[in-house]
Amino acid sequence: MSEPLSHCARLVRSADHDRFLTGLFAPARLREHLYALYAFNVEISRIPELVVEPMLGEIRLQWWREAIDAAYDGGEPYAHPVAIALSRTIRQCALPRGPFDAMIAARELDLAAAPPASLAALEQYALATSSGLTGLAARVLAPGDPDPAAQAAIDHAGIGVALTGLIRSIGFHARAGRVYLPRDLMIANGLTPEAILARRMTAPLRQLIVTLAGCAQSHLAAATAIPRLLLPAVLPASLAKLYLRQIFRNGFDPFQPVRPIPAYRRQIRLLWAVLFGRL
Repeated sequence: MSEPLSHCARLVRSADHDRFLTGLFAPARLREHLYALYAFNVEISRIPELVVEPMLGEIRLQWWREAIDAAYDGGEPYAHPVAIALSRTIRQCALPRGPFDAMIAARELDLAAAPPASLAALEQYALATSSGLTGLAARVLAPGDPDPAAQAAIDHAGIGVALTGLIRSIGFHARAGRVYLPRDLMIANGLTPEAILARRMTAPLRQLIVTLAGCAQSHLAAATAIPRLLLPAVLPASLAKLYLRQIFRNGFDPFQPVRPIPAYRRQIRLLWAVLFGRL
């Protein structure tokens, strides 16, 4: 990008650098719409980090519901740079309302800071949040509903990205006093939320991580029927595969710093995916 970055692009670059990089592979005329979506995702996903009481988080989520109401009702956009950009994107790209409602509703679960009951429940959460965002991005790139095969690939890619991100965030969440690992997997491996909050790597936790990473890998492997036109929306899945390699290594410890993958390596990976049309 040679021109100055917009507010949304700057926010995404600082808070979700992977999606910022993937946006650069979209047609220039559509990038700002993608960054508006990704900035909205940043805004609602970080709410639990910004509030000390769940009620305050509910108020912030309700504010975003009303901002989206205004966008769909044709009213003036709320005086917030991301809300203004998002309203423009919703109108110009004719985006459906449902995914936004589902994303906000799912984020209410974050405020409870309670582990999901099962892996299936976690996958449903990922479907509403990560897959929902990916689906909206796909509609920016190609108006209308994707065909069923492409939609299935979008759903799988979003879930795989979300599960990978959850594993990488175990330590971050534990430091904040939160555990989002599925209860059924914790029980199966003899773990409790308190054991995770103790922030010590153990053999049972390692086994849980391997199981969850395997599930993420399976979803990513199923994300194959992606038309080239939609590829920029699904590119985070290509980077998730890089992160899974780190996770599967024997020395991976979510409570210890992991050497970040340099931006140039991530960019090469994305370029490879775009050139060959494969995640």
